[in-house]
Amino acid sequence: MIYEFTIFALRVGYQIDSWAFFELFFLFSVLFLFPFVCLLLFSCSIWVWCLSPVFCHLYRLRRFWLGPPSPFVLVSFYVFISRMM
Repeated sequence: MIYEFTIFALRVGYQIDSWAFFELFFLFSVLFLFPFVCLLLFSCSIWVWCLSPVFCHLYRLRRFWLGPPSPFVLVSFYVFISRMM
C-alpha cells in the first residue's frame, strides 16, 4: 500500500523526502488502518459482551467444583491476556 502511495506521489510530481514519506504513512494510517482498528475493537467488544455470561457461568461452576483459583492460574491468565493485547 505504501508502494502505491509512493507511485502516486511520483506521478503528481511530489518530491519524495522524509516529510513526504511521513505524510504518506500518516495518510495510509488514517485512511486505511484506523477504520480496521475501530472495526476490530467493536467486534471484540461485541464478542466480550456476548460471551461474558458464558464465562461467568463457567467460572461459577469452576469455583463450586474446584474451589478458588490458585495465584499461579491468575498470573498465567493475566500474562496470556496481556500478550494477546
